[in-house]
Amino acid sequence: MRFVVRDERGQSMKLARGFALVALALLWPALAPQGGVPAATAADKPAESALAFDTYSGYFVRNDFQPKLPSSYAVIAAERQFPKVFGVAAVMNDQSHRVPQLIFHTAVLLVVVKRAPAICTYHVDRVVAQNAVLRMYYTTEMGKPGTATFASPLIVSVPKGNYEGIEFVEDGKVVATLRINVASEDPVTN
Repeated sequence: MRFVVRDERGQSMKLARGFALVALALLWPALAPQGGVPAATAADKPAESALAFDTYSGYFVRNDFQPKLPSSYAVIAAERQFPKVFGVAAVMNDQSHRVPQLIFHTAVLLVVVKRAPAICTYHVDRVVAQNAVLRMYYTTEMGKPGTATFASPLIVSVPKGNYEGIEFVEDGKVVATLRINVASEDPVTN
């Protein structure tokens, strides 16, 4: 015996097809993982946590710090490492936001240097930590090119933590990954 049901337009549908759709609809929650996401994926990827950060200015990049590279990336974790990268740019009526004297007790500095025939300006969007990786997201904007070469620094402080690596995410792309070494006499660089 075969059951045939007609819809409002007179088209016939077999009841078996309807029963299959109803059964699938009832069983779907049991077949799908919780929340529609496989449990392994949700457990493997903890959420990013935003970190407080501050930016500093009023420094020049030393001429002997990686002078041949177009871009340099560094992590400065101790006060003795800072003068190996930067000097103080003293000018009249200086209103620069300087690195506090005791900052290395509670923070590390993330450094980006762009060398180009134009001044580079930076905007730090956010700094996040996920697992043992710290990520700094920032954008760059190059000024009008000239005849001189400029070394434009970005200096950002973040709280110290148990980070194994730092990723520099520039204009949406990871451009460098560094390991932190607090015991080193020299800054960690690319």
